[in-house]
Amino acid sequence: MAYRKTYSRSSKSYRSSKSSFRAGDYVPTWNQSQTDTVNLIFKDLMAKVGVTDVASYFHKLRILIVLCMLIGAVVGGYTAGFPGFIWYGLAGLVAPAALLWFGIIVCYCAVILGVFFLAWAAIMAAFFFLVGR
Repeated sequence: MAYRKTYSRSSKSYRSSKSSFRAGDYVPTWNQSQTDTVNLIFKDLMAKVGVTDVASYFHKLRILIVLCMLIGAVVGGYTAGFPGFIWYGLAGLVAPAALLWFGIIVCYCAVILGVFFLAWAAIMAAFFFLVGR
């Protein structure tokens, strides 16, 4: 087997032949800090609802859980028969928490993209103001 030298991203000899443009430097990308922020917001929201552990989750959100289990069981039974009835019904147990978490992610992404687009709109407005359009 032949030995082939590999280059790291920061290696100068590798980067000299390639472009130094990295899209992640200019476009908002999802990283660990955003994941941590979403998880903290989710924990705070669950604490405000009164959910601190599994038992309080099932106690506080029992109506939503039963509703999600029923809808999941009906949809699963219709689409996949008896196994779908069982699996979709079980998925309804975590559906309220999953919907809250997904809603937080969607809102957080909307805020990040809104700030990003507002910043670019301000840059473009300043550019056109200085150019004198």
